[in-house]
Amino acid sequence: MENHIDVLEARLNELNEERDALLRLISIWKGQPTSNIGATLVQPKNNNPSNSIRGRVVDATIELIHKLGRQVSNEEILVLVKDKGLSLGDTKNEQTTIAAILSQEIAKKSARLKRIARGMYDLK
Repeated sequence: MENHIDVLEARLNELNEERDALLRLISIWKGQPTSNIGATLVQPKNNNPSNSIRGRVVDATIELIHKLGRQVSNEEILVLVKDKGLSLGDTKNEQTTIAAILSQEIAKKSARLKRIARGMYDLK
């Protein structure tokens, strides 16, 4: 059984590499700047997921940036948070709560995100 899992994981890695190469080619053919390509190639390593609401929102934001390969908006983050079933607690305005959580993350020296514009975030 364990051998089958290893084979499947190896195949998944091969498919991810092929996908990344295709994304690179598509970006080049569309004339998009290649500086954004690296964001699509980096796979999120979430071996130690966060337990706090803030940590889970930040992790979800980073996961979304990796998945889309571009900057993400507050609204996109909110959709992902709802899809994942993450609770933001008892809040009246969920977008404001997400913005506050991400603002606190950005203020840290060890921040993994940066604000591009109001409501827009990218990897640092």
